[in-house]
Order: sequence, then C-alpha cells, then structure tokens
Amino acid sequence: MRSFVKILIIGLIMIPVAKAFAQGGGVKDAPNHDVFERTQNENREVLNYVHVREADVLWDKIIWRRIDMRQKFNLPFYYPFQPRNGRKNFITVIKEAIEKGEITVYQYNLTDDYFTEPLSIEEALVTFKDSVTRIDYDSLGNEIPHREAIDANSQDIYELDIKEQWFFDRERSVMDVRIIGVCPVWYQPANDENPQPTRKPMFWIYYPDARDMLVNAPVYNPKNDAKRLTYEDLFAKRMFDSYVYKESNVYDRSISDYAMGLDALLEAKRIKDDIRNKEMNLWEY
Repeated sequence: MRSFVKILIIGLIMIPVAKAFAQGGGVKDAPNHDVFERTQNENREVLNYVHVREADVLWDKIIWRRIDMRQKFNLPFYYPFQPRNGRKNFITVIKEAIEKGEITVYQYNLTDDYFTEPLSIEEALVTFKDSVTRIDYDSLGNEIPHREAIDANSQDIYELDIKEQWFFDRERSVMDVRIIGVCPVWYQPANDENPQPTRKPMFWIYYPDARDMLVNAPVYNPKNDAKRLTYEDLFAKRMFDSYVYKESNVYDRSISDYAMGLDALLEAKRIKDDIRNKEMNLWEY
C-alpha cells in the first residue's frame, strides 16, 4: 500500500514536467531572475534634439567612423549572443525590429550613402543570408565546387560603420554631433573560395528614425545592474570606441584610398584633432 502511494505521488509530480517537455522541449519561458520587475526602459521616450538654425552653424563636417564591437569598451553592443534576462545584442535588436516593421533600412551602396533606396522587410532579411563556394572531391580526387547557403549570426557581425555630422552651434557656443546612419558589417567566415573572412556591409539604418526603438532596448551597465542603459544611451553619450576612416572631401574617398598602415592611423588622428581645434578656434569670448 505504501509503495502504491509513493508511485502515485511521483506520477502526479512528473505529469506536468513531462507535459512541458512534450510541448516545447523544455520550459517555454525562463523564470524571472530579478527580485523586481524591470519596466524602466519599456516606455522611455527619446529626448528631442535641440533645434539648430542654419544661420547659427559656423562650421560642419561629415565624418565616418568604424566601431569594432569586439573591443572591450564596445562589448555591450556585442553580447549576449543569445537573449539573456531581457538583454539582446545590437544586431539581434535590429533584426527583430526589421521583422516587426519598426524600422526601415536602406540599401548599402559603396558610392551612395544618402539612404535613397529603402528595402522591404523581405529584402532586408535577405542581407542576413548568402552563399559561398565549397570544394568537394570525387573518388578520383577531382574537385567538385558547389554553392552552400550560409546565415549570418551575431558572432560574425562585429563591426558598425557610423556616419555622423559634427557642427559648431554659435547660439549655444558648443561643438555638437548628430549620428546620421549606422551600417552593420557581416564578416563571412573563411571558406574554400576566400581563405580570409569576407567583409560585407549589410544595410544602412537612418539613425534618427531608429531612436524610438533603441531607447527601449536595454544593455549592460557595468556600473549598476539596477539602472540599465539603452542603445540610445550608448550612442547619445558617446559610450563607444571607434576610429575615423573617412571625412567629407572633394574626391569622396576614404583614408584607405590614399594612406596605409601607420600613415592611415596618423591621418585619422589628424581629422579628430582638426575637429577639436575648430571648436577652440570658433569660441567667442
């Protein structure tokens, strides 16, 4: 009799567990890891930019920067690879926003980054897919090339190209900056066709239109877990490390087109110093 009761109790305990695993291979929703409900970033609204009159802009310059998300200071953009406790990495947030129709992305064009060709949802998602050449061999050792489909994953999208405008506003007597666009870059793994990872810019995001979505996407705050930042905070507060790879010029060329190695680094530093010097020279006392 006691054995029967034990078996009955164990059976009643195991039924819900077995049912959960049968339905979804495990518990569908992970339990909450916090002692409180995190809602502070769910309904945040972006702060409007300060209005700038054309007559007050004494100087401006378009700058292109490159962010390597694998650098230590930029890791909040790169991790986690899988959603964890409400946090998602930058490319996951962007892809989900595209799927939901929350943002519009634009065709990447090497000679035109003015966002003139918007992509449909289907066209945008295609940029996360490609094909590469693989080499197989028959029984006689002859090469048999074939195309193999590949999908982008979070680990391989680790660069962001940033287009921004620096300007001096004499009304406020400040050098200010506004991000115009963000372009994720997919490094396709080495394969039989290309022995080195292939760099593939995916699309342009018009940043002012994406701010409403990014302000509700939490990221890791190294100073305080209770007060999470958002991707809008990272961009607005310039909480990223980057280097300049282009400035607006008559040839519309990048630094790599006329300088290499150490010369390219020095040229990028010269451009950054020039912006700082402009701010000092345009002050009115």
